[in-house]
Amino acid sequence: MLPFPAQTHASKWVSAIVHADHEINTKNPDGNEPMLSPKYNLARSVYRMPHPKDRTPPACYEYESRIYANYTASADAEVSIHAELTGENMWWVCGWSGNKYVDSVGVTLTGAQDGWCTASGNIVAGGGASTAGGEG
Repeated sequence: MLPFPAQTHASKWVSAIVHADHEINTKNPDGNEPMLSPKYNLARSVYRMPHPKDRTPPACYEYESRIYANYTASADAEVSIHAELTGENMWWVCGWSGNKYVDSVGVTLTGAQDGWCTASGNIVAGGGASTAGGEG
């Protein structure tokens, strides 16, 4: 358990970067790249962010997942838990360019918790520029 002193807002961030030895398949990461799990009721959704009209928007999906939470808190305390996995290719050709996929899941809970909680997740795949190999 992470200790939090009594206060109105506190954050704890944990991150890791792993360099791949291959081009990451950002257009079709499921089954080809690391992804968060579990995923239940995976469904295609609409990409709601602005994007260049000459490019196909990224593929978006929404799903349900589970997050384990174990902490003590007052009955009215709100706690948000969020996990994100990003796979990204970057290259330099007359300026930086790249593409990526993002798989994220999160939940906001109230009060103390000790067990599995239903969480909401989403995937954005194929964001950014295409590469010469077409993985984009």
